[in-house]
Amino acid sequence: MPIKSKLDLSYLETMSGGDPRIMKTLLETLLKDLKNNYQAPRKLYEQKDWINLDRFCHHYKSTLSFSGDQVLINANLKLWDFVKNHLKNKEVNPKDVQQQLTILERNGQKVATEVSRILKNI
Repeated sequence: MPIKSKLDLSYLETMSGGDPRIMKTLLETLLKDLKNNYQAPRKLYEQKDWINLDRFCHHYKSTLSFSGDQVLINANLKLWDFVKNHLKNKEVNPKDVQQQLTILERNGQKVATEVSRILKNI
């Protein structure tokens, strides 16, 4: 069942085998994760909780793979790289981190809005 969307949901369709019930479940899970974790990365960064930010980015990588938003996916991966570098005592530019956090928030909201629209129509 192809879904009309601004997002590239080909991975979602592949992983669900085209089953509308599974697609809906995956989209509901994505939406829940986006809404529940909207500010988590920034809070963890501000608290300098590098271990939990590392865990968060690792978990979020799987969640965001269903988002169909490559910019959002890449922002999480870049943030995760920054965290891993910091944990290895390598220098990290705070401006670069802030940029990825902003992208995660902005695009996360856009994806959540689009996923809500999709869910109303399936």
